[in-house]
Amino acid sequence: MPVLVFYPLTSILPVVIISYFMVNLSSAREAFVNDLRKKGRSSSTILAYNKDIAQLIEFVTKDKISLPQDVTAEHIEAFKADLTADNYTAKSIS
Repeated sequence: MPVLVFYPLTSILPVVIISYFMVNLSSAREAFVNDLRKKGRSSSTILAYNKDIAQLIEFVTKDKISLPQDVTAEHIEAFKADLTADNYTAKSIS
């Protein structure tokens, strides 16, 4: 089973690092959501994080990123800038 380590860069958008060979972003998202469920997190929290990570995956996939280890701080900053351009509030982005 993959070992999950969570480093929240912002309060809404966690970055998931999976220490497992060649796990794609979608599998990493599923593992993260399953871990939240096992920890008894609320359905609202699970839904919100799942949606946020799905948006991030969609964003980085445009740059042909498919593995968690290939997502950089620059990708996260570009994603946050994109959310700002789409009129997300600062509270939603932070």
